[in-house]
Amino acid sequence: MRLLKPFLAVFVALMLIAVPALRAEDAPRPGRSELKILIKEVLLNNPQIVSAWNRYEAELAKVPQAGALSDPWVGVEYEQIPRGTANFNEAPMRMYSVSQEIPFPTKLITRAAVQREKASSAYNMYKEKERQIISMAKKLYAEIFLLYKAIDINNENKAILEQLGKAAATRFSVGKASQQDALKAHVEIAKIDNELIMLEQKRQVAVARLNILLNRSPDMELTRPEVSESAVDLKPVDEYYIIAESTRPELEASRSEVKMVKAMRSLARQEYMPDLMVEAKQREENSKLDGWDAMLKVKVPLYFMQKQNFGLKEANRELKMQEAEYEVTRNATLLEVKEAHSMASALLKLSVLYKTSFIPQAEQTFKASLTGYESAASDFLNLLDSQRMLLDFKLDYYGVLVDLEIAKSDLEGAVGTDLF
Repeated sequence: MRLLKPFLAVFVALMLIAVPALRAEDAPRPGRSELKILIKEVLLNNPQIVSAWNRYEAELAKVPQAGALSDPWVGVEYEQIPRGTANFNEAPMRMYSVSQEIPFPTKLITRAAVQREKASSAYNMYKEKERQIISMAKKLYAEIFLLYKAIDINNENKAILEQLGKAAATRFSVGKASQQDALKAHVEIAKIDNELIMLEQKRQVAVARLNILLNRSPDMELTRPEVSESAVDLKPVDEYYIIAESTRPELEASRSEVKMVKAMRSLARQEYMPDLMVEAKQREENSKLDGWDAMLKVKVPLYFMQKQNFGLKEANRELKMQEAEYEVTRNATLLEVKEAHSMASALLKLSVLYKTSFIPQAEQTFKASLTGYESAASDFLNLLDSQRMLLDFKLDYYGVLVDLEIAKSDLEGAVGTDLF
């Protein structure tokens, strides 16, 4: 027993180090600010965000084009060219003309309004893409945090098992335990080594995915992530519904599309109004300028029964369709808010249970198993089971923290703005 005590003392010391480390996470850590820096970099460099921004700029550039007149026609006419020649200079009369098509005045204004709402929709979809990419970055950041924690806990567990294996070997040497106890410890260590290899592979892949979002090389390393364990102040879900209806970019984009289709319906009504064509001509006869002519043409919507009537019917149906699409988007948004809020609430309660109940109980169970093993009241397998249970609870606890971060990110994405 005297030979066993030094090993058990080291073992218990390792456990006591591991327990405070779990609770020390409450204090803010410098690494947490790294996430804000990464998000700024994502907004600047992510190709999908850059693409969405340029799509908006392209749509915005079409607004003045939509409200502009069509280009005028400029022409020259040669009259009375002598038979048998193709020399235009021998024509005694020339006619210079300028013509301009002028749509009914309100049509240009309405066309610009249609394009303006289309550009507004593109802008809000750009903001929605920002929210999606930020959410992806936060989730990857949290995933990398969990992988680091899993590696730490497995390394800690490996060190404990190594000490436990030495203690079992010592007990075997004095005839108080079987060699199988030490072998079981080595088997557990081998399992952890395998787990550490896979965890490192997953960590490298998660880091590469985050680097791709940042438009970096996949091989760049990141500062170790940190996730806060401080309590989250969740408001009632009704308040998040209100926020979502006023700030969700996807909803605002859908509203812009409704406005755009309304403007298109107005344009369809204006198609009943006539367009104009004005033209001015200047005659030149025998190299001398003569009088000038003016012309005004009116496009008559003569076939309105087959064109304008059905054009207006089409616009009315498209408006009803777009209004229904808005309701679909709104309902989907509210459902996203409900799901994310419900998940965050549940995970918040679960994290408290892990911290105040599950893990302390697992620690007590492990200590009792350790005491029982020292006194030969319980076997080595029972000790391993209690130690594995404590490890699982720790990993599950950090998994809950990461799931909570993901739920918070989903809630921010659903409402369309930062909340935490």
